[in-house]
Amino acid sequence: MMPLENKIPMIPGPKSAYNFTRCKVGKKLWRMNLEFNLSDPYYHETKFLYEPLHDEHLFKFFSRPINRKFLLKADLITDSMDVKCSLHDYNEYRKYLRQVHADRIKRELKKRNRLFVERRALRFAEDQARKEAERLKEREKFITERQHRVQQRLLQKELRTRKLEEREYRTARRLKLLKLLRREERSLINIKRDEQTEQRQKCKIVAEITRHKVIDILADWKEKDKARKKEREERLMNIAQQKQRDMEEKYIHY
Repeated sequence: MMPLENKIPMIPGPKSAYNFTRCKVGKKLWRMNLEFNLSDPYYHETKFLYEPLHDEHLFKFFSRPINRKFLLKADLITDSMDVKCSLHDYNEYRKYLRQVHADRIKRELKKRNRLFVERRALRFAEDQARKEAERLKEREKFITERQHRVQQRLLQKELRTRKLEEREYRTARRLKLLKLLRREERSLINIKRDEQTEQRQKCKIVAEITRHKVIDILADWKEKDKARKKEREERLMNIAQQKQRDMEEKYIHY
């Protein structure tokens, strides 16, 4: 089969041995829906001439028996209602068909390229969205871990502060007790120096009573210290456990 871009040469032969036809009567030849061709902007290569036999509006007119008989007699159509044409017109029509074929191929390639670009853009957008979601997830995880570390540091700082306050309280209480003991001792010494021998026994009794009183006070303070320390440790433990449960529930939600 000869390619469309080649013209069919004229081969010598008897008259009416072969007929060139392009289409039947009333069938449209040219379809002006081709894309603009930069190599032929004025359509010099392909000229869309008006041909009455191919006018679809005149099909009924040419189909009448008397008109059909005249067309056959004028050797313009064949018995099967195919419109005859010259070799030049036939080659021009083949050139037009080649352009139509190339135009369809070009449109299909453009469509495929557009679909390829759209799919690539969609894949790129999906990749970017997935990476952004992963970054957000990592950031949320980092923020949650940092908040957990901050809360742990605050809890430890609070425990150290409470221990220091308790130590200062015990130290101040001991100093106060020692000051009281020294005052009592100085009082006893002064009494012993000033009083006579008869009063020494009384002073001893008073000192003994004072000592027992101090011992009772120390014992009472010691019991209160133990109860207060136990209550504080239980309160701190409850706070730590509550914060741990809150953090675990937050991790579960994430």
